[in-house]
Amino acid sequence: MIGVRGNAVPYSQIESAFEDLARGFHPTVDKTTGEVHDARIPFTPTEFNSAIARAAIPECIPEPAEQALDSTDIETFACRRSWSKDGRPDLPDGSLEVDDKAPKPRASETGWPRVGDDGRFIHTKDREAREGWRSERDGKLPVFNGFDLHLLVDATPWGEQGYPPLIRALALAPAGTLKSEPGLDAIRAAKSLGSRITCVLVDRGYSILTTDHWCGPLAEEAVEQVFTLHTNQRGQHPGPMSKTLVIDGGLFVDSVPPRLRELPPHNAWAPKREQLELAAQYDEREAFAFRSTRRPDGANQQYEGPARAGKVRCANNPESMRLSAATHPTTNCVRGEQCSCSTRKTLGREYLRLRQRHRYGTTRWLADYGRRNSVESANSIFKVHEIGFTKNTVRVFGRLKHGLWAALAAAVINLHLVETGYGIEPCGQLPAGPIEPLLPVTPSKALHCKIGRRGPPPKDINTLLTEPKTA
Repeated sequence: MIGVRGNAVPYSQIESAFEDLARGFHPTVDKTTGEVHDARIPFTPTEFNSAIARAAIPECIPEPAEQALDSTDIETFACRRSWSKDGRPDLPDGSLEVDDKAPKPRASETGWPRVGDDGRFIHTKDREAREGWRSERDGKLPVFNGFDLHLLVDATPWGEQGYPPLIRALALAPAGTLKSEPGLDAIRAAKSLGSRITCVLVDRGYSILTTDHWCGPLAEEAVEQVFTLHTNQRGQHPGPMSKTLVIDGGLFVDSVPPRLRELPPHNAWAPKREQLELAAQYDEREAFAFRSTRRPDGANQQYEGPARAGKVRCANNPESMRLSAATHPTTNCVRGEQCSCSTRKTLGREYLRLRQRHRYGTTRWLADYGRRNSVESANSIFKVHEIGFTKNTVRVFGRLKHGLWAALAAAVINLHLVETGYGIEPCGQLPAGPIEPLLPVTPSKALHCKIGRRGPPPKDINTLLTEPKTA
């Protein structure tokens, strides 16, 4: 339909086809009558590109309701013409502060940098490319010119491993753009194409953004999030009621033992044993936490005190005092004095930024957040193993053309994952019903232990560490 014909396709034909596709997203004007015609492609670029990627996934492969979201850098091949004065990119207000050391700026060519319509600097002839940060690796500078590609990928179901990281949606934005804009675009595009997303696993590049930018719109989409805390989100603060504390984003009664109030953060590079031992301390603190009583209602979430939930013994709650003192800690509340151990409280939009399904640091949270590795695998496949992306891989200019290329690359990746992970060859016969991946799917004995939302509590740490692995 776009004019690509024959087996030996010259690059000029590909370039012409990309030009035609890119023009299809813009309205046209009849030069004779002045009449404005709608764009030929009745989708947003994110919806169109996501549809291309999803077309490579057969319907017999079920799509999980939980997805992992992350971004990776796509560098434009256009030559850099200028540098910022301090070597740092001009990121918009609200972006996550980075700790990378900025490179030493070099001399700029005459007339550069230029200023785009968005008020940010243009350093190359690719007018839509912007400067952004990336992890410093393989000798590459932490500052680059180009785009951020956001991928929405299947998260492995609870307690299972070996599920291929199929790409369900992708969104492209100029580098340095607030992650909320393309991230939400990817989620909305996937939902418009049939996805039923109820939860998204993200890193702190998304979760650190303000309520208006990220978690507010996410709540309006009825999507929960799982994330790790930024340094600014940790620590203890006074709670919304008397004798309560907000510790690491969770609501607790002030009877939490002092030794459990300032726990160290999780280190993703720490040995498994150390992670589980630290999670056990967070689990011990969990007894003093308020428990959610129902699914979130938009920005509102109702909680009940730990004595009312039957997790601690409180002198002001006679029913809780009948619990075993050997398995349930006793609070330091004085009988007859006011406490919050048996109250109910609805937290609204002011606490939405810290709300997630399981409290940070616990074994449940560790198992939940560990499934975000699926999108890291997709990034690795995209940049190294399957596509082998480098600075000169894509020789086009503009956001639309880079997005179309990324969509075709994502479709190639999905075709490969469907064939290797499910045994379905491209254009081959499809199974009649839903199928499971060919790779071994076994319960993990550590970080990905099978724990449901309201399921049984995690096993004792000693059991997890000494239990023999399943063959």
